[in-house]
Amino acid sequence: MATVSIPRSRLLNITTGVLHTRIEDIYTDIEGITGMPGVMTHQLPAAAKALVPYLRRHLGDAPVWEQDLGCVGVDDEPTYTIPVLAGEDLVRFKQDCERIYVETMTRKRPEQS
Repeated sequence: MATVSIPRSRLLNITTGVLHTRIEDIYTDIEGITGMPGVMTHQLPAAAKALVPYLRRHLGDAPVWEQDLGCVGVDDEPTYTIPVLAGEDLVRFKQDCERIYVETMTRKRPEQS
């Protein structure tokens, strides 16, 4: 089984929806977890949301769900090993990602004054 190792600060980009490192890290990590190269900018929010159930299953109560990094330094930052999506997990991710993207794009926006 292929895996990817990701530092906590970079996982926080995906799990909290807040940028904690470089934007390039989000592309790299989503591509690494999904095994699908070529994720595009407009796909990032849906892909991150679609990954949350998978990450919760594999990371459980690991401290990657809160935005506070505390006093963790680069040298002592924990790294988490996550299996690359495959089989039914990959199918479910693709379906969820598409559904979330469509819902986001078709959501009614408030009228601007």
